[in-house]
Amino acid sequence: MELWHDSAGEGRGILLLHAGICDAQMWERQMRTLAPAGRVVRCDLPGFGRTPMPAADYADGQCVIDLIEAEGLAPVVLVGASMGGEIALDVALARPDLVAGLVLIGSGHPLMGWTEELKRYSSREEDLAAAGDVDAIVELNLRFWVDGPDRTHDEVDAAMRAFVGDMQRDALVMQLARPDVEGVALVPEPAERLGEIAVPTLAVVGELDIPEMREGAARLAADIPGASAATVAGASHLPSLERPEEFDALVLEFLGGLPD
Repeated sequence: MELWHDSAGEGRGILLLHAGICDAQMWERQMRTLAPAGRVVRCDLPGFGRTPMPAADYADGQCVIDLIEAEGLAPVVLVGASMGGEIALDVALARPDLVAGLVLIGSGHPLMGWTEELKRYSSREEDLAAAGDVDAIVELNLRFWVDGPDRTHDEVDAAMRAFVGDMQRDALVMQLARPDVEGVALVPEPAERLGEIAVPTLAVVGELDIPEMREGAARLAADIPGASAATVAGASHLPSLERPEEFDALVLEFLGGLPD
């Protein structure tokens, strides 16, 4: 299916893939700040923002591949937040010929274990989805991902929190209307193939993200040859929104170090 997308700048392809609690609007600033480094493209993945929910099961990775090829972005640098990072890994493993670099932000490791806290969160989200309680799901995810484990909601920028909530609410309305439709991966066992990734990779995580994501960034850096990890101080799961200056500096430094 065709993904909504827009672009800014010229040169090397840089494709921004949003988190599962956001849509392409999360990259509004980066469309300006990263544009000097290349042609920056953002897209709404299926069931988010301006891209409708498919009527049947689909592969996010294939949708991204189709976009890369249609827009002539290859070899592209994939910058993915959370779910977007998982999709970036899927694309890099399925079609390495299309990818020149990876920035994985709060993406976790494919072998990340389900702690009791994660299990409780997931179970609660499933229960609320079954009840169709969109507002409660939004608040649950804001508390878990945006506030993080070490802050209360009043310690987080209220406008940023509301911005994320609005993006997620819109997506949930679309997704809950088709509860039987699922996204599937192109590469079913990515953990076994991380050693195949041969492009420069940066794993970024917020200092205040859940422990599993902080550990995941370190494990990705260890398992992907030549990869490195970076921590953004004072941010939870969405450092590009909470600490944009620090985040942009990390990504621009990474882009500047890539071979021509």
